[in-house]
Amino acid sequence: MHASRSRAKIALLPDLCFSGDLPTRLDDGQAQARARALRRIARGNARPASRAQIGEVARWQGVSLKALHNLEERGITESERGLNGVRFYSPDQQVRIEAALALRELGGSAQDIREFLDLLPQGRLQAIAYLSEFLRRRLTAVEARAQILNEALALVEADRVI
Repeated sequence: MHASRSRAKIALLPDLCFSGDLPTRLDDGQAQARARALRRIARGNARPASRAQIGEVARWQGVSLKALHNLEERGITESERGLNGVRFYSPDQQVRIEAALALRELGGSAQDIREFLDLLPQGRLQAIAYLSEFLRRRLTAVEARAQILNEALALVEADRVI
């Protein structure tokens, strides 16, 4: 397996535990791609052409099979089983997977993911409004964390000067 793909899969596994904390190892390019995917999904422009096997979906999304199993165990996605027991994802389920991964990488909880996915059938305006509100909440949380870190850094550096 290619080294960067391996690291990406390892980095995403802890994030899919839905601890509510911010992901600690986001690749900027991947985060931007996930954000663009959310926008595309909210607009209703993201529908794969056909169903796909779990391995293909995992490879396309840059996650492990375990990460996809986790989404299914939490009731966020569903798969169909082939005659040989292999999981297949419909185009709609592939969109749900992409949205779930994108929201998780942006710090969303399992509840955030469910709420967004529940809005998708209602139309793009509701989905876009939810994304806007979600991103504002996340930004506020990140800014609060940054303030705490800056204060802690100032205290530590003050001790260093003495």
